[in-house]
Amino acid sequence: MIRLHRLDLSDEAEKDLLDLKANITDVGSARKRSARALFNRARQANLFQKKVISTLSGMNGRSQRCFYCLSDRGSAVDHYRPIDDDPDAAFNWDNYILACSVCNSSEKNKAFPVDEAGKPTLLNPVDVDPHAYLPLNKIGEFLWFDEETDETPEVKRVRSVNNATLKYLGLNEYQDLIHERGSAWVMIETLLPMLTRNTDQRAAEIKKMLTESPLVLSVLAFMVHIYSNHSEPLEYLGERLYRAIADCPETQKWVDPELRSRPEEHRIMQELCGKRCVDVQTTGDDHCIHFEEDISVSTRASNAPEAKGKKLLHAYNRKGKVVFQFHGLELVAPPSHWTIGPRPDSEI
Repeated sequence: MIRLHRLDLSDEAEKDLLDLKANITDVGSARKRSARALFNRARQANLFQKKVISTLSGMNGRSQRCFYCLSDRGSAVDHYRPIDDDPDAAFNWDNYILACSVCNSSEKNKAFPVDEAGKPTLLNPVDVDPHAYLPLNKIGEFLWFDEETDETPEVKRVRSVNNATLKYLGLNEYQDLIHERGSAWVMIETLLPMLTRNTDQRAAEIKKMLTESPLVLSVLAFMVHIYSNHSEPLEYLGERLYRAIADCPETQKWVDPELRSRPEEHRIMQELCGKRCVDVQTTGDDHCIHFEEDISVSTRASNAPEAKGKKLLHAYNRKGKVVFQFHGLELVAPPSHWTIGPRPDSEI
């Protein structure tokens, strides 16, 4: 897991959710069935496919990965607080996360564990920093906290969250993800010390390798958390990693959830919808798409020149790719092959 920053949903999408919520009927168990039936119908519509999922993906650096395990095994809108627990939260934007089919259909499913005070014990990475509750070892396993005698309320709370999250999400049950996290640890341990000893170009390449994958970045975020908060960070990380983080303070910015969510970029993508492409300029593999109102998008999608004269219908994320959908045309490329920002040439 890695801490995420919740973006604002568009006013139109918020209104759509409020309208759906107003259509929930009945009381008691019938209200739960009504809410679930409405949600099952709604998630197949453009509201969820183009607006909700797109905005949720933007919270994780435009990557459509599971918020819990960070796998790319396909993600769908999940309710942090299940519909059966609170049917009125079925259409609450703050209750939505992306979850893979494994995390959403394992023990978590309809479960919503709470502690003695009634506070949720299942980690929601949008709300809190997960690294205080889920320590990681070098082989990629999350550590389980055992009950201790004479626990303080704070220690008991941390243990409860740790135990419930590992139990209900099964984060240590899949060897492929354990291996990926362990490999990420080795990669960071190897590359981060090289960052300050290389040219600017090579340093930029190293940064991209360490930040492009949400799973690798989550391991780096845990290391930065240990460096900043652990009582003995040098012992936990080892001297090589400890010195590398000390020499590279910009890692704090790399893992910052608000910077990672690229809210400005996401806002521009949504504002472009409905606007017409007025020109496409090509240089090598790069295509600069100029829209009305002096906004440009650069992409390496090979069919970008076909967008000239077409209106952009939707801009969203699909299976880890950024999709710009025009009438009769889709431009699809990974996030690293898109640059979104103000149009540099306003004369076109």
